[in-house]
Amino acid sequence: MTFDPRSLDRLRSLGRQLPQELPKPIPSKNKEPNKKDKLHPIETEKNPQALFEELIKASPDGNVPGHLLARLQEIEINQLNSKSNSPNNSKPNKTKPHSKSIKKTNEELLYASFDRFLLEEED
Repeated sequence: MTFDPRSLDRLRSLGRQLPQELPKPIPSKNKEPNKKDKLHPIETEKNPQALFEELIKASPDGNVPGHLLARLQEIEINQLNSKSNSPNNSKPNKTKPHSKSIKKTNEELLYASFDRFLLEEED
């Protein structure tokens, strides 16, 4: 394809007016923030009472997602297990056999589940 001299000059002048490519951004070495800085207390809390308080503070209407309730329950179970495995409870106790403490823990979990069920039905 051939251009006449006038068209060729016009194309050259338009080419000078086109925007130039922006310079590439310099990648920073510390682009990703530290994960510990991003984590909310709900994600890091190990105390069930404090976690419950954080969940209530974070929820404007009192509804808490199921995965967070599961995490709270898991932490409660771990705390109960750690209490039952503490050095004071490792010695055999004649008044409270090990099976009774497990039964009591299961009863507490069932009671908590039943209590949550009642609260859900009220809504």
